[in-house]
Amino acid sequence: MPPEMLLSWTAEDLATLHDIQYWTDILNATDGVEIISVSEMEGFDECWNEWLSCDNEYAVGDRKSMSAGAGKYMNFIAMILRRGKI
Repeated sequence: MPPEMLLSWTAEDLATLHDIQYWTDILNATDGVEIISVSEMEGFDECWNEWLSCDNEYAVGDRKSMSAGAGKYMNFIAMILRRGKI
């Protein structure tokens, strides 16, 4: 686990974060789902900057990790799926 990630979040928190390959594998193993696309979204920096600038207690807590560079390990993922017959 990168140390900058652990400045704001626990290992248990971080266990909920997954990459595109993880989600693609999950979706491929799901009956009744057709993957149209799974991709990285634009706007990561803008969203985080807005979040970190607010006074929400969780946003304040996230600042230490993000200031240390934790953002380089994260992204936002967009999934477009088609539900089929199960």
